[in-house]
Amino acid sequence: MKRSLFLSVLLVFIAALVAQTPAQPTRPKAAPQAQPQPVPPFSLEAGRQLSALHAWDKAEEQLLKLDSSASAADRQQALDGIKNSRKRIIEERRAGAFAAARLLGSLERWKDAEQVYVDIAKSDPEEASHAAAEAERLQPKLTNARWPEALDDLALKFGHLLLIPSIVYAIVRFLGTARRSRASIKFQPFRASTDDAAKQIAFWLESTLANLRSPAPAFPTWPGLKSTLPLMRLPEIGDELELEDLEVGGVKVPLKQLIQSIAVPRARVSGHWYVGSATGSAYVSVEKRRWFRLRHATSAEQPVASVGGPAQDADLRRFAYAVFIEASR
Repeated sequence: MKRSLFLSVLLVFIAALVAQTPAQPTRPKAAPQAQPQPVPPFSLEAGRQLSALHAWDKAEEQLLKLDSSASAADRQQALDGIKNSRKRIIEERRAGAFAAARLLGSLERWKDAEQVYVDIAKSDPEEASHAAAEAERLQPKLTNARWPEALDDLALKFGHLLLIPSIVYAIVRFLGTARRSRASIKFQPFRASTDDAAKQIAFWLESTLANLRSPAPAFPTWPGLKSTLPLMRLPEIGDELELEDLEVGGVKVPLKQLIQSIAVPRARVSGHWYVGSATGSAYVSVEKRRWFRLRHATSAEQPVASVGGPAQDADLRRFAYAVFIEASR
């Protein structure tokens, strides 16, 4: 009984103590903070902005810079952007190529337009049939605006047809020139101890040759000399036997060097005249051809009066005849 009374009194005391204690104010619960949104990488954002500006090359370049540390979603967006940029680049280049070809066609630059269509067919298989159809419309016809081009093609074909006759003509001319050169006698300039003597001996050689070739010689000649006289090529008045180089198919044929190597003359004549105080001496040397080389064959020497007059003229005339006789043997 006493124990129950003690517990009741204790409970009443505790309740009174609790009632006298001031209530603590309750704090309001803090609102939950918003999670920060993830910031996309700079290269991805730059690629988006450049794509919006239709700068597809630059956008592709920026998207390719995205490294492997980016999230899977960013990498997928970058791949999609690269694919779209590449598609747009191909479309723009294709449209630009066709526009350029049409512009060249409107300017009647047909060959250039055809080349553009050929390049499109090679680089873009998807548009090969379209490019071939457009190029087919540019085939040359004499009835349309491409007639100058068709005439150029005809001229080119005509030039190809003339190529063979030109080669044949060059060969015939080369053989004829070589035959004439090998049958000729070449004279080197005769030297003399004075300039006046050099002019005199050159005059008498030319005068004697003209007399030998004349139908009615002014001076008597030896029997048979005129009929067997070969081609004489005197300095400065000889027949021109040189040929220009021939170009065939972009390859130059050195005809001039071939003539010098093959067309060796039948003989080569050289000489000199030493004018003395009363009587000088005129000398002639003859080289004959053996195969394709010239070798010394014969020589002759005659006295010539040094004082001008009929005697000197007669000596020089006899010496000129002797020169042609020695060269013609």
